[in-house]
Amino acid sequence: LLWVLNSDDRFASSNSISNLVNYLQDSDAGFVYGDLRIIDTNGNTIGVRRFGRLDPFNLLTDRRQLPWTGCLLRRQTLSRVGYFDEELKFSNDLDFFLRLACQTTIIHLQSITGELRIHKQSSTLSNIHASAYESIKVSKKFLDMQSNLFSREQLNEINAIIIYFQVSTQFHTGDAIGARNSIKCLMQADQKYYGVPKVWIYYLCSLFGNRILFILASTFRK
Repeated sequence: LLWVLNSDDRFASSNSISNLVNYLQDSDAGFVYGDLRIIDTNGNTIGVRRFGRLDPFNLLTDRRQLPWTGCLLRRQTLSRVGYFDEELKFSNDLDFFLRLACQTTIIHLQSITGELRIHKQSSTLSNIHASAYESIKVSKKFLDMQSNLFSREQLNEINAIIIYFQVSTQFHTGDAIGARNSIKCLMQADQKYYGVPKVWIYYLCSLFGNRILFILASTFRK
């Protein structure tokens, strides 16, 4: 059995591993995961992240569905699914979970098993631009290879969400022209986004240019 713990995260309790081991050994699943407590640099609780079903559709439409801290998998599952793609610097977990969800039974232990630390120096937050675009690349590659897993309606929804994520990324990295162009593509992909206030906030902020957009995005993140 393998447990993966990121260098800045920690166990939720001294019973975290034993609870997961017991849950996994009582089933034929290859992977079990729990929920996460979100903590700051000093270990203070910020909130709790509850996960839903871990399947390809949810992984592609909800970027919060990556429960690495607080999970356990069988060694033979890793051998079947394959290791992390080391050419990916930020989204190797998304790539791995997409493969995992297609090849093994997954169960959810609905209790907090890990603690995820959020801070400015974490690899994702300190490289938000590169991380986001790599995530988009991984998502599109998976869709190209496994489009048969989804209905036409699901494919349309996934593609629109990928574009929406791209809009958000361009907003937070101060790419005003890119954000406006992506918003146009988003409206063409799914008209329901005409009614999403955040899209219009992104659009209006982008009219002020790259520098002002970047300042506004930094303020919103704080």
